[in-house]
Amino acid sequence: MTTILIIEDEIPAAERLKELIHKIDSSIIVLDTIDSIENAIDWFSKNAHPHIVFMDIHLSDGSSFEILKESVIRSNIIFVTAFDQYAVKAFRFNGVDYLLKPINESHLAEAIHKCQSLMLKENDFSKLLNALTEATTPKNKGRFVIKKKDQLIHISTEEIAYFLSENGNSLLIGLNGEKYVVDYSLDQIDDMLDENQFIRVNRKVIIHIKSLIATTNWFNGRLKLTLKPQPSEDIIVSRDRVAHFKSWLEN
Repeated sequence: MTTILIIEDEIPAAERLKELIHKIDSSIIVLDTIDSIENAIDWFSKNAHPHIVFMDIHLSDGSSFEILKESVIRSNIIFVTAFDQYAVKAFRFNGVDYLLKPINESHLAEAIHKCQSLMLKENDFSKLLNALTEATTPKNKGRFVIKKKDQLIHISTEEIAYFLSENGNSLLIGLNGEKYVVDYSLDQIDDMLDENQFIRVNRKVIIHIKSLIATTNWFNGRLKLTLKPQPSEDIIVSRDRVAHFKSWLEN
C-alpha cells in the first residue's frame, strides 16, 4: 500500500491534490499535509518516511529545498512547481519527478506510477540541489517570479529599479516603488543579471541603469547615487568599484 505526504502551504491546492490522488488510486494513504519548512523538518524527524512526498517548491517560510538540506529523506519526491520549462530538467534523476502547476491529472498519474515502480532508496540530494541551483539561476534572467500570499507575481527585469540586502533578506525594488522579498542571495542575483543593464555598486546594492538619475562625488573617492525611487538610505559606490562603475556608465 502506497503512503504519501503532501508539503503544500495553499489549502485549496493541497485538497485538490488529495482528490486527484484518490481518484487515480483509492488505495493510496495520504498520511498528512504539511504547510511549512519548520513543520516538515519536525515531521520527518518523528515519523516513518512515506513512499512518496509531494513537495511544493515555494512555501510561506521559504524554499522547500531547505527541507532537503536539513533532513535525510528516504522517499521518492515529486516536486510541484510553477517554474518555467527551463527548470524541469533538473528533476529527472534519482527517482525524482516534477509537476507543473496547475497539475494535470494524467501527468500526476504517470508520476505516481513511476514512483511506485521504483525501489525506495536514499536519494543523493547534494547532486539534486546543485542541479536545481544551476537550472534555476540562468544568466540574463528575463523575469523574477515572486510569491506574495497566495499569488505568484511575474516581474520583468525591465521593471526593476534595484536590489538591496537588508536584515538578511534580498529585496527587489520596482521602478514603481513596490518592494518584494526574493529567494536568492545578492551574489546569486548578481550572477543572473545582464551586466549591461545592472551593476553591483557595493556589497548590499545592485542597480538597474533605468533607476540612475545622477552621480555625485563623495568622500574618499567614492560616488553617491541618486536613484528613482529614492531609497531610505544613501547609496554609495564603494571606492574599489568606482572605476568599473564609470566604465559601465560610458559603455
